[in-house]
Amino acid sequence: MDKDMSIDIKQFKYIRDALNFKGNDHDLVYSLSIGFDGLEWIGMQHPDGYDSIITTLEANNYKHVDCEDFQEYCWGVFKFNDKYFKANWEYCKLACELDYWHILSEENFYEVVPEEKTITIWKKAED
Repeated sequence: MDKDMSIDIKQFKYIRDALNFKGNDHDLVYSLSIGFDGLEWIGMQHPDGYDSIITTLEANNYKHVDCEDFQEYCWGVFKFNDKYFKANWEYCKLACELDYWHILSEENFYEVVPEEKTITIWKKAED
């Protein structure tokens, strides 16, 4: 386990093995966190393509939940084995192809739980 990480990355070994994923742990977490784009990237590297990746991930209890990418500060949530995980990263670090090791730090990759809230939005009254 990475000394900065509170989540044991080894629990994702089944996904790594099932996908025959050759990238590093950071690439794996980022790809799982952003969903379609990340999985498409893995699919381009996989001999059986994107559809095979989705089937394999679903068979290994993975589901992409939500993502906010292409902003200054980005995040993604995915579900794996009945637990939810959230990763945070800075877009400029990825876009500039700088090292994004920080995605696996305790502050940027952690387990989360869903919490539903009701919000009120105020809109202009119709005349």
